[in-house]
Amino acid sequence: MIIKSDKIKEQVTKRLQESYKDQSKKLVIINQNNDLATLRFIKAKETLAVKLNVTFEVINFDLGDSTEKIISTLDVLNNDESVNGIVVQLPINNAKEILKHITIEKDVDCLSPYNLGLFMRGQSKFVPPVVFAVDEILKDFKKEIKGKKVLIIGSGMLTGEPLASYFMQKESELFVVNKYILDLPLLTKQADIIISATGVCNLINSEHITKGQLLIDLGGGSVDGKLVGDINTNSVKEICDIVPVPKGVGPLTVLGIFNNLLNSK
Repeated sequence: MIIKSDKIKEQVTKRLQESYKDQSKKLVIINQNNDLATLRFIKAKETLAVKLNVTFEVINFDLGDSTEKIISTLDVLNNDESVNGIVVQLPINNAKEILKHITIEKDVDCLSPYNLGLFMRGQSKFVPPVVFAVDEILKDFKKEIKGKKVLIIGSGMLTGEPLASYFMQKESELFVVNKYILDLPLLTKQADIIISATGVCNLINSEHITKGQLLIDLGGGSVDGKLVGDINTNSVKEICDIVPVPKGVGPLTVLGIFNNLLNSK
């Protein structure tokens, strides 16, 4: 069965609208890209900001602008009391260095190494948006995860690492693999929940799965001009429950940013 996030998105949006009634917040996006995917992500944030009555600003940099120039702007924003949240839109040149310069209190994307570290120790007031999104899906699906076998394919900073910490805190039996795994089907067939975040289109198909599993797709790529994920949805939808790409986790991660903004300084 295909599980799209439209209903969850609507429910969470209404919840946030209620929470924002007495709030006055400002979110600033730092951007160094003009590709269509990046502009689409920024537009999604702007659309939600309008719904929540959040002041929204984008500061664009040219590809040739230096890291020092971007960091200088971040320093100004960190000290601007009117700014409650800062998001560095990825990809960006020298991302690891730039992300270190967002103050903890305004890092609503939870991407600075400091906030990620706090989250992995269960001490951060912010939740990585991808974790927020997956958590909302699991709660809506009423999926028990304590003691369940969870396989995360992909160990990246944005997805695999924070999700691994989340499932460990939830006391799951966790397996995390990367591109060096030799026998992927051996592990996928044993898992209760599979989360794939590799960017390899149609990596997972019916040969990798067994009946009754929950698959959550966090990949993203283009095949014949269409957006597809790591999991071949048509191949698995009659066997497993699948949260697909598109219209799956992605829209909920944007909501996660604004959920964090509520708890910002």
